[in-house]
Formats: sequence, C-alpha cells, structure tokens
Amino acid sequence: VTVVAGSGGLGGCTATAADRTGGLELRYERREEPVGLAIWTLETDGILRFAGGRDAILGRESWRGPVSEEDLARLRAVAEGLLRVSATEPAEPAEPAKAASTVRTRLDLRTPEGRRRLRRAGDPSDLEPLLRILLELSAARLDPVLQRLPRPTEPPVAGAREP
Repeated sequence: VTVVAGSGGLGGCTATAADRTGGLELRYERREEPVGLAIWTLETDGILRFAGGRDAILGRESWRGPVSEEDLARLRAVAEGLLRVSATEPAEPAEPAKAASTVRTRLDLRTPEGRRRLRRAGDPSDLEPLLRILLELSAARLDPVLQRLPRPTEPPVAGAREP
C-alpha cells in the first residue's frame, strides 16, 4: 500500500489557504503479488484519493472523497506517532520477511515536523492503525452502490414459501 501526497508529490508542507490537513501529506501503497495493488493519497487539500486493482496498475484514480476534520485529526495523530519512531530505525527491518508473505508496503509521509519513508515486506504492525483508517475512509466509495441495493423485507409470514 502506498500513500502518495500532494500533486507536487510530497514536495513541501507549506501551509496555504487551501491547506486543510495542517501540512500532512501521505502516499500509502500496498502491493500483494501477483496482481493486487492499492494506493491511497492524501494531499493538503484534504481529499483522499484511492486507486485499486487495475486502476492502480494503470495509474488511474478509482475514487476520491473529502476527509472530515475528525478523520484528519485521526490521521495526523497516527502520522505524528510514526514520525516519533526513532530516526535510526531502518526503512527495512533487519529480520528477513516470512517467505510466505507476498505483500509489500510503502509509505511516504510528510508533515511540518518531518518526513518519513518506509518500505516493508508483509503487513507491518506499526502501519496497521494508518491502514485501518485509510480502508475505512476509502470504503465510502461503495456507499452509492450499497444505497441502490434492495433493502431486506419484513420477516417472512408464517407458512409462506421461501424462494
């Protein structure tokens, strides 16, 4: 999973009138071999962009949506925690990845306090809170489809034949 920030590509965190994130930018990329790919990008405009599957492979956006102030605060808190991790921590863990893992994770993160780039094999536990928020927010792309689905009817009447 890769989170990519800003149309300028994590170039800088200068606050502007359009800065809704407090300078937070990120790109999270999660690749699962042989073909799974998901990319989340948050730019300072406060819009979360998602590309999944074929769209991600072809460099196309699948969905975009605004992030609420409450969710931006959650993202900032997680980002600040990731920046507090020791700067001496290697971008790749010293221990070898499990041979069975086909997942590769990349994170590019920038805030006014600093920048962090992480590359991991597998699903790293230190990035789990961030991934969980991104999955939750990007699930909103399914809302229009779910709203069109038929609603469950009343419970069946006693003696009625079920389809």
